[in-house]
Amino acid sequence: MLIYNPISHLSMVSDRSPTEDILLRTNLWRWLSVVFAPFVLTVIVLTAVFTVTGGESPIPRLSTGVYSLLSALVVVLLLLRLSPTVRAEVFPTQIPKRTEVGAVIAATLVTVLLFDPIGTFIADVFGSGGGTADAFDSSLGAAIFVVSSVAIAPIVEEYLFRGVALDALRSRYGVATAIVGSSVLFGGIHFLTGGISVLVSATLSGFLYAGMRVKFENLTGAIVAHHLNNLYWVLTMAGVLPNVVPT
Repeated sequence: MLIYNPISHLSMVSDRSPTEDILLRTNLWRWLSVVFAPFVLTVIVLTAVFTVTGGESPIPRLSTGVYSLLSALVVVLLLLRLSPTVRAEVFPTQIPKRTEVGAVIAATLVTVLLFDPIGTFIADVFGSGGGTADAFDSSLGAAIFVVSSVAIAPIVEEYLFRGVALDALRSRYGVATAIVGSSVLFGGIHFLTGGISVLVSATLSGFLYAGMRVKFENLTGAIVAHHLNNLYWVLTMAGVLPNVVPT
């Protein structure tokens, strides 16, 4: 006859880390709502602004700037809400070791030389281009685009997709599902902002960044690789560097 032992039950519960506990105890959709909150809030803000202005954008690259600021706000509020222990496990940011630095360099080269051309090719097949060609039409628009793409996006997106989304999925379904799921979500958000080309390249690079996050249990390498990829594209769009992607 099986006898329920409350002591053994408590020991099983205590074996689970505080991070696993909060990730599992909180509904998955609530975690994913945090990931999508910046996009939803951006739609609300832009709808209100365009309603007031009659469809005219008061400043260049308004959507880019609003999305970046709201993403940063969501991440900051989440960091304030979580305990130090949970923050350290969901958002691990240590100085990369030599092997991770090598992975950063490799990921950047693969993204720029392989994934981005694949995205461009598929976009050409479907006759769909990107949405950032006018980024440098004005000084203000260029400043917003550069700050958003290079300074803000690599940090907040890695926190949301390779931090929140990946760990929420991994705690329930395992590593493989977490990598695939977080990468698809990452690509989906970029499809809404950059079209098919960015959807493909972001999804593929998402697999790399998620793999780095899992391999090294560190977000720093993924953030740096993401930063370098975005910096390369900003510099090519500004005409500072040659574009190695065939157009």
